[in-house]
Amino acid sequence: MSKLGWFVLILGLSRVAVADSMVNGTLNYSIHHERYGDIGTHSVTIRGDAHAQAVEIRTQLSVPVLFFTYQEQVRHTEIWRRGRLVSFRRTTRNGDSDAVEALVVAAWASGDRLVVEGRAGRTELPGDVLSSHPWNPRLLDQSQLLVAETGELSPVEVTSHGEDTILAGGALMPARKYVLSGGLSRELWYDAHGLCLQVRLRKRGGMVTVTLQTPDASHDMAALRSALKVFLDESPAHDS
Repeated sequence: MSKLGWFVLILGLSRVAVADSMVNGTLNYSIHHERYGDIGTHSVTIRGDAHAQAVEIRTQLSVPVLFFTYQEQVRHTEIWRRGRLVSFRRTTRNGDSDAVEALVVAAWASGDRLVVEGRAGRTELPGDVLSSHPWNPRLLDQSQLLVAETGELSPVEVTSHGEDTILAGGALMPARKYVLSGGLSRELWYDAHGLCLQVRLRKRGGMVTVTLQTPDASHDMAALRSALKVFLDESPAHDS
């Protein structure tokens, strides 16, 4: 069974009333650096219905470095229609002023391709490529991903490390751990519904851990699980 198939099995993937109504949920995460401590926040919001979804991701970083504080703001948006990424935009701004020049990675569907403007200029990628942000559990079945930070296409290998228990959402939660290697290196933990509970990667000279931190997330987690179910129902079928 594919890695995504594990989530599909848990969810059952039966059509429910929510598929015909709007779904809307937000989860908040903390960002911890092993050297600098708590350095920022991260949020993921999914809105949409059975046919189209918008994913909005926000990151705020504030890192003390020598005699100044490094600040970074990231705004990341994905638009999906019937299981396909049709629009992507990620803006990264270093500094606390709107006057600071932003780094922008953008992509849009064109025919059966995805046109990307990023660090390497304008390129065309396969139309079914996914971004590397782990909100989407479908990335676990991919062999290449669009690197959100640069717009480049990167080969990846995904290995399942089995069941685990982590502290997330203010409680100990069962999770399944995966490790990405190849062009991207990170550890990912998902719950049985496909929600990303925790990410760990090496960045800025140390290990960075992004963990679900919503103290009372029962409503938002239920909404996000409904949104993910709608999204996965509309995604291309995966072989078991």
